[in-house]
Amino acid sequence: MSDIATTIGLNIANELIGKVLMQIRETGSATHNVLFAKRSFRELQSHITKIEPILVALWHRNVQGSSDTVKIALEELQEQLNKASRLINSYTSGSWMYLFLKLKLLPDEMKEITGGIERSLHALRIATLDVSLEIKEKTVALCETMRNAEFKAEVGTESLVGEIEREMQHMQSDSRQVLQLIVQVANAMGVDMDHSSLHSEVEKVRQKKEALENNKKEAEAYMLNQIQAFLCRSGIVSTDSSLPVSQPVPLYFFCPLSEAIMEDPVDLETGITYERSAIEKWFESGNTTCPVNKCEVQSRHLIPNRNLRELIREWKQSNAKFRIDTAATKLATEAEAEAALVDLSTLCAESSSYSRLIGDKGLIPAIFHLTSSNLDSVRLKAMQCLCCLAEHDTNKEKIAKAGEIEEIVNYLTEETEMKSLAVSLLLELSKDHQLRNMIGETRNSIPLLVSMLSGPHAEKSREVLTNLSRVDANIIEMAEVHYYDPLVNQLIQGSLKTKMFLADKLSKIKHIDCSRASVTNGGIIPSLLQMISEDNPESMLVSLSALKNLSRMAENCVCILDANVASRLFTLMFMASIRIDLREQAAEILANLARASSKGKKIHQKLKTLASEENIKSILDNCLMGQSLKVHLLQILLGLSSKSSRIMLRVRSAQGIHVLLTLICDLNPDVRIYVTKLLICLTEDGGEEELAENLGETHIKTLVDRISNANREEEKAVSAGILCRLPKDNDKIRTVLLHAGGLDATVRLLSSAESSNCKIREGGTLIENGLGVLLHFTSPSDLIIQKRAIELGIMPLLVGFLLTGSSLAKHRAATALGQISESTIKTSTVIKPQSSVLYYACGWWASPDPEQICHVHGRICATEASFCLVNAGAVEPLVRALQDRECRADEAALDALITLLGDGMWEAGLKEIEKANGIGPIVQVLRNGSPDAQEKAMLVLEKIFQKHEYRSLYATAARFPLIDLMQKGPSSTGRRATTILQLLGEMPEDSGWMQSQ
Repeated sequence: MSDIATTIGLNIANELIGKVLMQIRETGSATHNVLFAKRSFRELQSHITKIEPILVALWHRNVQGSSDTVKIALEELQEQLNKASRLINSYTSGSWMYLFLKLKLLPDEMKEITGGIERSLHALRIATLDVSLEIKEKTVALCETMRNAEFKAEVGTESLVGEIEREMQHMQSDSRQVLQLIVQVANAMGVDMDHSSLHSEVEKVRQKKEALENNKKEAEAYMLNQIQAFLCRSGIVSTDSSLPVSQPVPLYFFCPLSEAIMEDPVDLETGITYERSAIEKWFESGNTTCPVNKCEVQSRHLIPNRNLRELIREWKQSNAKFRIDTAATKLATEAEAEAALVDLSTLCAESSSYSRLIGDKGLIPAIFHLTSSNLDSVRLKAMQCLCCLAEHDTNKEKIAKAGEIEEIVNYLTEETEMKSLAVSLLLELSKDHQLRNMIGETRNSIPLLVSMLSGPHAEKSREVLTNLSRVDANIIEMAEVHYYDPLVNQLIQGSLKTKMFLADKLSKIKHIDCSRASVTNGGIIPSLLQMISEDNPESMLVSLSALKNLSRMAENCVCILDANVASRLFTLMFMASIRIDLREQAAEILANLARASSKGKKIHQKLKTLASEENIKSILDNCLMGQSLKVHLLQILLGLSSKSSRIMLRVRSAQGIHVLLTLICDLNPDVRIYVTKLLICLTEDGGEEELAENLGETHIKTLVDRISNANREEEKAVSAGILCRLPKDNDKIRTVLLHAGGLDATVRLLSSAESSNCKIREGGTLIENGLGVLLHFTSPSDLIIQKRAIELGIMPLLVGFLLTGSSLAKHRAATALGQISESTIKTSTVIKPQSSVLYYACGWWASPDPEQICHVHGRICATEASFCLVNAGAVEPLVRALQDRECRADEAALDALITLLGDGMWEAGLKEIEKANGIGPIVQVLRNGSPDAQEKAMLVLEKIFQKHEYRSLYATAARFPLIDLMQKGPSSTGRRATTILQLLGEMPEDSGWMQSQ
C-alpha cells in the first residue's frame, strides 16, 4: 500500500514540475513582447530561466520526499511564476502613460516576485531527499541570487514621473507645458507621438478606468481619471468621445530641441527649424553642430520662418476656440467643470486674446456660479479662473455684473484659499475706476481689507486699498476704520479742493486716532494747519472743523499741541478781522485741549504756556462781552486752572472770582455751569474766604434757587458745590442760607438724589455737595436749626448715605451725625428719680414707656425729632464706615462714635458699639488708619480696655499695633499707646520708656 502511495506522489510531483517548466518557457517567450522597461524584464527572465535545469534534474530523478511538502513548494513556485507572467503581460499592451507612471513601482514588484521564487526553491530543496549534491548546490546558489537580486528604475524616469504627478495634483501648467511633458513620456516609452496616438491613448485610459470602476478598484480608477484629465489638458484631445476633436498638432510644429510647440520658429542653414530661444541656448552652451543631423554649422545666422509661425498662430487660435467651446459644454456639470476651469485658466495664461474671447463667449456668469459649488476644488478653480480673466480689462465689468461684488467680499471672511483668491480678484477689479466705487460702497469691504493688513494677505490687501483710495469717499471710510495712510497722502499732496473735501469729511468721523504713527509721521495736523493759513475762509473753516473733531479725543490733543497749534488758535480766537464762526471753532478746539489737560500731565504742560497774566485777563474780559465765545473761554480757563495752583492764583489776581460772579446769573445754563465749576476750582486752594467776601446775598439766593429748580442735575450739583465751600462757622452765611430756603432745598435735593449719582468731573457728586451744604445746618452751636433739620427727616438720609455713598459722602454724613449726636443730651427728655412716674409730652402728662428710654443716654430718645444715633440706627453703618480710609471717612465715623462715650454713659455706649461688632474695626484702624484716625481709635480703646471682658477678647489683636505706635509714632501717640499697653498689662507702670518720654 505504501509503494502505491509513493508512486502516486511521484506522479503528482512530476506532473507539477512539467507544468512549471512549461510556464517558465511561456514566460520567457512573453518577455520578448514587452513594449517598455525591456532591460528590467530581461533581467527578471534571466533569473527565472535558471530554475529550469534544477527542475529538469528533479523530474528525471523521480524526486522523493514528503509528497505533500514537495507539492506545496511546487504550487508556491507556480503561483510566483503566474505573478511574473501577469506583470510581463501588463507591459505588452495598454496605456503607455499609465505604465510609465507605474514604472517607479516596477523594481519593487519584481523584487517581490524573485523573493517569492527564492522561498519556494528553498522549501523544495528541504522537501526533496535523494537529489545529488550538485543539484542541491545549484539550488542554494540560485536562492542566493534570487535573494540578492536588485532591480532599478529606467534611467531618467523618476524625475519625469515626479514632475507629472505634481502637475496632476496641482494643475498649474498651461497646455504647452503639459504637451511638452506628454512628448517626453512618449519618447521615453518609444511611442510615435502624434494626434491620433494621443487620442488612442485617451481612449485606452478611459476604457481601463471604466473596467476598474466596474471591479470596484477605486484607487486605480482614480489614478486613471487623473491621467485622463492630464492628457486632455494638452488641448489636443477631449475626455468626451462624443465631442468633436480639435485639428491635430502637426509634428513639425514641435521644436526638436525643446519638444514644445514653437513660438518663434527659425531655420538653420541646414534647413531644420528650431525654437529661437532653444537653438540660441544650444550654441551658447558651446555646441557647433546641428542638433538633428549633427552636421557642423558654418553660420549661426537664424532665418525667421514666418510662414510656419503664422501656421502655428492660426492653429493655436483655432484650437483655443475649440477648447473654449468644449469647456462651455463641460461647465454645466460639476463632474467635468473642474477640468474645464483649469483649461480656461491655462488659455488665459497663454494669451490675453484668449481671455477676451472667453469673456465674449459669455462664459463668465457660469464660471462665477461655480464659486458657490458644493465641491471645494471646483470653487477654488472657478475663483482662479476669474482671477485670470479679470486681468483683461474688458472682463472686469463682466465679472462685476455676473456676481455681486458683495459676494466676492464675503469670501474675505473665510479662512481658506478662497480668501487669498478673493483678494487677488478684488485687486484686478480695483484697477477699473468705476469698479473702485462699487467695491468701496460694498458693505464691509474696506473694513475687511484693512483687517487683513497684518496677516498673510497684507501686501495684496494694501494694493487693493491703494487702488480704492483714488476715490475720495473711500479714503474717508478707510480713516473711519483707522487706516490713515491714504488720507495723510492726499492731505499732503492733493489739490486744495481734495483737501477741503477730506477735511470736511474728517470733521464728521468719530474716534480718529492721531497718535498712530502713520498719522503723526505723515503730517495730518501740519496739513490742516497749512489749510488754516490759506487766505480762504472756507478752507479755514473745514480745517478748523477737522481739528475740532480730532481734539475731542485726549489721545489726539498731544499730537495737536506737538504741532505748536495752540498759540495760533489763541490768536485766531481774538482776531476781530475774521468771521465769528472761525473764531468760535478756534475757541472750541482750545476748550477741548483744555478739557483734555485734566487727563494728561503732558497736555497740561504744553497748554499752560497760554496761561500768561495777559492772556488770562484777555479771556476774562472777553467773557463779559457777547455770548458766542463765552462757554469756550470758561472751558479754557477751567482746563488751565484745574491742575495748577499758580494759574488759579493768576485768575484770582485778575479779579477772576468777581468776574465769574457777575456771570452766575447768565441766561445760558452752560455758562452758569462752567462759571460755577470755575468758582469751585478756584476755591480748592485757599480761595474760600475770597469767595465768601465776594458772594452776596443775591448770589446765595440764586444758588439756592438753582439747587431747587435747575433743569439739569449737573447745574444743581455745581451750585451745591459752591455753597458747600463757604465757611461753615460763618453765622451770617448760615442765616442767609436759611432765609433763602437753603435747608429745605438741600433736604429736597438729597431726598431726590438718594437713588441717583450724578457725577461731574470738577465738582464731585450731587450727593457729596448736597451733604456739604447740609453741614451748614448741623452745627451744635445752633440747636434750633439742628432741630429743624431733623424734623425735615435728615437722619434716615444720613444713615442711608453712610451705607451707599462715596467715601466723601460717608465722611460728610458721619460728620453731620456726629455734630447732631453732640446735642442729644441737650435735646432729650430727662427722667428724674422723683418724677419718674410722669413726663410731659405733647401737652399730656404720661408714664414713660420703658422702650422709649435710651439705654445709652438714659433718657427718652425714641421720638421723631430724636438726635440719638442709637435711635436712628446709625451705629452699625458708622462701624462699617470705619473700613473706608478714603476722604477720612474712618475719622469722621470715629468722631461720631466717640459722642456715645461721654461721662456717665460710656459703658452703655461701649456695649452698643460692641453689639454692632465695632471694636474689631476700631483696632484695625490702629494698623491702617491715618495718624489722626489712630489717635481717635486709641481714645476709644482707652475706655474699651478699662473693661476686663473686652481686654480678654481684643488685647491680642491690639498688642502689636500699639507697640508699633509706641516705638515709631509721635511722642503724643507713643504716650497714649503706652497707657493702653499698661491697661493690658503689657508694660509696668514705672516703665523707663514712659519716663524717657
